[in-house]
Amino acid sequence: TRLRYGVMLLVVAVGCDALVPNVQEKILSNMGVRAVDMIMWTNALSGIVTFTYTLVSGEFFAALVLFAKEPQVLVWLVLQAVSGYCGLRCYLTIVRDSGAMFAVLATSFRKVATIVLSFLLFSKPFTTRHFVALIVLQLGVGLAITARRYKTPKKKF
Repeated sequence: TRLRYGVMLLVVAVGCDALVPNVQEKILSNMGVRAVDMIMWTNALSGIVTFTYTLVSGEFFAALVLFAKEPQVLVWLVLQAVSGYCGLRCYLTIVRDSGAMFAVLATSFRKVATIVLSFLLFSKPFTTRHFVALIVLQLGVGLAITARRYKTPKKKF
């Protein structure tokens, strides 16, 4: 039962991840919405939903207790939010200027960089299996970029 639930959550997450860049491209390119406006409205609505959920679940008050006990947690959360804003601003510029496909490829490279950085910053063993997986991932992204670059347009009859 837990496995099915986990698989279902994964399928929903992958589906949303596939849908979001395409919707963003439509909004930014076709509808002329500015990236800063998209970020503001998306984060405002997400903030309202998150605040409501944490208030109802009791997590909000637990967080206040944590912030009082460990103030550095709040500092790290603010730094993460600023970093996230900067990254999202760059990402939306890529979506607007180059399209959803290129933005997804760029985020794939970001994910590889995140994995490499996690091994550099936190002590964990880096095995041959990890190295091979990174090479295979980079090859896949590289092939996707190459295929897009050399894609021939379909002829219309």
